[in-house]
Amino acid sequence: MRELDLASWPFQEHYRFFRQMDFQMFHICVNIDVTHFLRYTKERGLPFYPAMIYAAMRGTDEIEEFRYRTRGPDRVIVHDYLHPGFTDVAGEGGLFKMVRSVGHHGLSMEQFCRRAKEASASQQQMLPREPEPDDMIFITCLPWISFTDLGHTISLDPESCVPQVSWGKYFVQNGRTLLPFSVQVSHALMAGYHVARYIDWVQQYIDSL
Repeated sequence: MRELDLASWPFQEHYRFFRQMDFQMFHICVNIDVTHFLRYTKERGLPFYPAMIYAAMRGTDEIEEFRYRTRGPDRVIVHDYLHPGFTDVAGEGGLFKMVRSVGHHGLSMEQFCRRAKEASASQQQMLPREPEPDDMIFITCLPWISFTDLGHTISLDPESCVPQVSWGKYFVQNGRTLLPFSVQVSHALMAGYHVARYIDWVQQYIDSL
C-alpha cells in the first residue's frame, strides 16, 4: 500500500467535509447488461456468481478510488489490490456464510471460480469472529429478486469505508438480459463520478470477453 498526500489530493476538501457525517456512505443501483456475459459463462461451464465476482474485482484494479481506506482523520492509504469477501448460501431458511478472501490476482476467471467454490466449501464458520481487514470489498447476491434499490448494514465508525457491491436476479427486457447492480461506497473517499466509472468499466469488461 501507499499513502496519499492529502495536501495535494484534489478531493481533500470533500474528504474533510464528508468525514464529519454520521453516515458517510451512499449507494447507486443500476441495471447492467449481462446478455453476452451470461452466454459466455454458460458456454464455458462457469458458475455465474463467482464469475461476476471476478469481473467486479477486476473493476477495483482499474478504479483507484475503490482501494482508498482511511487511517484516522488525517491519513488515507491506497491498497495495491483488494480481495473479495463474499456471501454464499449455507443451509436452509436463508442461512448464509461470509466467505473470507479469495484473491483474484494472477488467476484466470476459470481458476478464480474454482478457488472461490473450494473456499466456500471448506469454510465451516458462518460469520467473522474478528474485524475483517480493510483490503477487501464486500460482495453479495440476492438471486431471488430483481431489486431497484438496495442498502446495507454498516457501522457508523468513520473508519468503516469498505465498498459493498451487490446484484440481484437477472431478468429479460426488450430482448436483453439485465442485472440489478448496486454499489455502496464512502462519500468521503469518492463521488458518483467514480462509481459511474467503475460500473462503466465492469460493463465494458464483460462485453469484451
